[in-house]
Amino acid sequence: MEKENASLTRKIYTAKLGKELHSDSRKSQTITQKRLRVGQKIVIKVQLTSQNCRTKALKTAAEAKGVSNVSIDVEKAVVEVIGIGVDAVSLAQSLEKQLGFASIVSVGEVKKPEEPKPAIPIEWTSSYIHCPRKLCAPQKAPFDP
Repeated sequence: MEKENASLTRKIYTAKLGKELHSDSRKSQTITQKRLRVGQKIVIKVQLTSQNCRTKALKTAAEAKGVSNVSIDVEKAVVEVIGIGVDAVSLAQSLEKQLGFASIVSVGEVKKPEEPKPAIPIEWTSSYIHCPRKLCAPQKAPFDP
């Protein structure tokens, strides 16, 4: 009886949160959880002076909770982080601790790439106009010896 109550409570709790409570919850996310959370893109300006700094920035950003994608733009000295539920302030603080300087440039939602609209086929009819042989056929030049 206790096991049934525990499993019922677990199901209710799972339904309220909209996520799985099993040990493999990382692998399986429910549809409601995917719909509720929208990915966010965080851009942080950092000090990148060497290859070692770039490696530290990538490692630190990748270790943050909820990060799914990390990229570095060396020319702009910017780290771009994409993920779900990423804390931008704590990420900036950890990057500042590792690199010496970090400031948040922007935080926003990930823009989905627009799907190209299918090309509308052009419908046209072709017509063939018959031309008499005398007008359309090449004329023979007169023989000149």
